Amino acid sequence: MAKTNLLPTNRTLSLSSRLYEWLLALYPPHFRDEYGPHMAQAFRDCCHDVYRQGRFFGIVWLWVSTIADLTVTAIHEWFAQGPGPVHYIQKIGIGLAAGMAGGIVAGLGARLAMRGVALIGGLQPDFTLEGTFAILVIGLIMGAPFGIAFILVRSLIPGEGLWKGLTYGVLLFVIFIAPPFLFYREGEALLATPLVTVGLFGPVAIAYGLAVQFTALRLERRPGADQPAASGRSSSIILQITWLTIFIILLQLAVLGTTSILNHFPRIPIAIARQLPAANIPFAVVRDANIWLINIVALGYFGISALIFWSRNRSPMARFSAITLMLFGGALFNTGAGYYASLMHNTILLESAFGALQAVGATCLLGMLYAFPDGRFAVRWARPLAVLWLGWATVWATTSARWPESVILTILTLFFITGVAAQVYRYRHIATLEQRQQSRSVVIGFLGTVAGFAIVTAVLLLFPDLRISKVTGPSITATFSLYMLPWLLIPVSIGWAMRRHRLWAT
Repeated sequence: MAKTNLLPTNRTLSLSSRLYEWLLALYPPHFRDEYGPHMAQAFRDCCHDVYRQGRFFGIVWLWVSTIADLTVTAIHEWFAQGPGPVHYIQKIGIGLAAGMAGGIVAGLGARLAMRGVALIGGLQPDFTLEGTFAILVIGLIMGAPFGIAFILVRSLIPGEGLWKGLTYGVLLFVIFIAPPFLFYREGEALLATPLVTVGLFGPVAIAYGLAVQFTALRLERRPGADQPAASGRSSSIILQITWLTIFIILLQLAVLGTTSILNHFPRIPIAIARQLPAANIPFAVVRDANIWLINIVALGYFGISALIFWSRNRSPMARFSAITLMLFGGALFNTGAGYYASLMHNTILLESAFGALQAVGATCLLGMLYAFPDGRFAVRWARPLAVLWLGWATVWATTSARWPESVILTILTLFFITGVAAQVYRYRHIATLEQRQQSRSVVIGFLGTVAGFAIVTAVLLLFPDLRISKVTGPSITATFSLYMLPWLLIPVSIGWAMRRHRLWAT
């Protein structure tokens, strides 16, 4: 009887201790390293004492008071790392003012772009005071939050001085301008071709980014701040521009791919949609939840990739992993050539391009599995398998025949299993103690992803009604949010290793 009573006690206390140790990640790194072990031990002691006095409800009350105290002290410690709240309020004010100034510039640019589109469409537009004023007001309203966002993330943006503003403007163009003007055209945008419309409106975002950074520097009274010396920096600037160009191209591909997923109708598998009326669940609720989850998965891949890119890490494996996440994410989220038919009517060429994209993305991911985290094929048997994969990937990317999806998914699963096996073998027999600490969570992420991928694939092959209509091949695991969640484990595990264990830290 005594043994039976101790079992739930140990489970409850063990789970509470683990959750508390995870929550300690909310504290600043130096505070967590210095006081974390002592705080965890004190919490375990409190759990034992409270459980003896109040049983289960004592644990519940301890958690309520602990979460309240942890929230307050964590915020206090983060503020203690730098300037006080007044400084942050001032920063937000600068961002608000800079965003509004950039909004005026963007509004004027948008007005000119609209007139340009109208002229190309054969119209003779007239500038009216009311129309121009309305555009400027819209620019002010929309520019303000993006200005605050710029101030909050400016330290993470690569470049110096006005280069930061240029980079921010390019990112706004990639994420917010290109997709809607290419695929959701309406109003005056219908008067010109999609590429011409994007060409006219694209500079508006770039001008906004430059205006925001210029205004912010002036308000901070640092007109020459962050300007690098001209001598000895040309090669560094060229390298930085090269990496930024690669990142922007891949990000644009990824954003368009995410948009292509959200454009599928229906977005919910047929079998699930049929059960919604019986469960009294509105279809719109499930559809919106699906969209949010897809964006979370996309943010995982593209956000972690951006984090690696912008950390200016010189590790070749770090850069390769960043490109892999972006490229594989772009391949994963591009679900069909039909979505791009309005831009290029040669669907055969488009299908070949997307087949090649999927092959390249999967090749990079498999290469990362074999070589993570130091970029070396430490496991000997991984080398011939990599050569064998390259042969298969070349056939997959270049053949015009349609491969049965069961064949593609089976080969993908088998090779990814060998990649995870290589990581497990490296972790147990080759990796140093530091590498084990840094790669442990990533290996678990790889294992979870492959296992989840295999389960989803098997379920979809056994139950065709659970697929999304008109989607075939590897994309069947990337068209519904629940099927995509296993893929999120890879970027999240890499991000956790970078944050918690300083993976690739210089």
